[in-house]
Amino acid sequence: MAMKPYLIFRLDDQFYAISIASVNHIIRAVQPTPLSDAPALLAGLINMAGDIIPVIDIRKQFGLPEKNLFISDRMIIAKTSKYTVAFFTDAITGVMELPRQRCETPANIFPGLEQYITGVASINSLTILIYDIDTLFPAQRIEEMVRRIHSLEKRT
Repeated sequence: MAMKPYLIFRLDDQFYAISIASVNHIIRAVQPTPLSDAPALLAGLINMAGDIIPVIDIRKQFGLPEKNLFISDRMIIAKTSKYTVAFFTDAITGVMELPRQRCETPANIFPGLEQYITGVASINSLTILIYDIDTLFPAQRIEEMVRRIHSLEKRT
């Protein structure tokens, strides 16, 4: 069975992976345009070649402390099954094919964990949390944000 390539990225000292197939672009991090009264996970919007893309605050989603943007930070533009989203990362480690024998299924680690992650890989001394893009950014959560933004627009 063929191995699947993943984009490995880092937030603080933790490494994460998403399928490279879901990644549209990786760009230098830019400050998104904030929206007043926006949902907490929505950092703002960016304009990418005429497409307006929501920027999700993945640090808030993971319960990590806020941090200022640095010139070395990157932004991943990714396609879920329904939406295109962007999120910040501290660093891009690279693209890696994760050998199945080095990956644990979430159910083997802790029952119910599969609703959050696809797997956990152990490569050298690194632990990499593997996410499906639709689990990381569920359509329902994005649709909630869209509804909230539309309700804000109606008030103005």
